[in-house]
Amino acid sequence: MIYEYHCQSCGDSTDRFVKVAERNDPKPCEVKGCEGTATRMFNPVNAGFVLKGHGWPTRDSRANKSMKAKQRAAKAKSRDNNFTPSLQPNFNGASTGTWNDAKDAAYQHNASKPERPVDLRSYDKYVEKERLSKKPLKTKKIAKASAPA
Repeated sequence: MIYEYHCQSCGDSTDRFVKVAERNDPKPCEVKGCEGTATRMFNPVNAGFVLKGHGWPTRDSRANKSMKAKQRAAKAKSRDNNFTPSLQPNFNGASTGTWNDAKDAAYQHNASKPERPVDLRSYDKYVEKERLSKKPLKTKKIAKASAPA
């Protein structure tokens, strides 16, 4: 970086290219015959120096890069598979044909194992959606839940 240094002995001011780690160290004066040391001056003109325009790094460039990468990944994922996750009718991990079937399986489970009951109210909103749509929300049947003996 370029910093301004001022010699207390002769009054000379010079700009020097110095490593950031060494910016506060006093430097020998560059004027011939002067034995003084130059100390760094605070220069408000250089303090506001900002490179603007395309291509210059900014303070938030890392955040912008990571955000753009996430957006590209999400866009590619949605474009590639057009998959919309949805909740499938099931009870205890076993897929059922409809939510009403899943609620019936939960009811049968409660009858056979009262020590570990299942909350049947959690199925109500899905059963109601099926009823209002006038067609069951069917999915592939993997394994129908049966009542335990």
